[in-house]
Amino acid sequence: MNTVSELWRKFAKSRKYREAFVASTFKKGIPFQIRALRKQRGWSQEQLAANADLTQGVVSRAEDPNYGNLTFNTILRIAAGFDVAFIGRFVRFSELDKWFVKLSEKSAEVPSFGEEVFALGAEELEESQHAVENVQEAEGIFAVLQKNVIPFDKKWKALTEEKGQRPMLAQREPIGEPAHAARRSNAG
Repeated sequence: MNTVSELWRKFAKSRKYREAFVASTFKKGIPFQIRALRKQRGWSQEQLAANADLTQGVVSRAEDPNYGNLTFNTILRIAAGFDVAFIGRFVRFSELDKWFVKLSEKSAEVPSFGEEVFALGAEELEESQHAVENVQEAEGIFAVLQKNVIPFDKKWKALTEEKGQRPMLAQREPIGEPAHAARRSNAG
């Protein structure tokens, strides 16, 4: 395998080399990861196909590094089958270099969402529960406001308009302007 400095030297020599390396890494790296994740779980191609709502033939082609025509839809279906996220993102060549050098079946292991939640442990789940409770409390306060304050405000506005009065809030002085200054400008 290339070392970081060897690969970087090749990157620096030629843009065509960089383009070819990126294409090759993508076309071979994704199938490598799919195969590694499937092996990690001890699944057959048929099991992955069933979980991803694909055929076994599609999974077989997706694992073939020479196929080269994977679609994002297929990759996303396979990610859903594994219950993991897929992030296709643009990176610097130095990041690609580091990723490529460290690539192994072990580095390609990704726990499913369920495994990840289990691994988080009780403490983090408890923190998440507190966040949910805070949201629920805020929703409760908003419901009370909607039920009591907002209808009252509408009733008050209707009553004052009926009597030809302006609502109290509309009679306020402009913010930051003292009362005598507002009166002077109105009188003048």
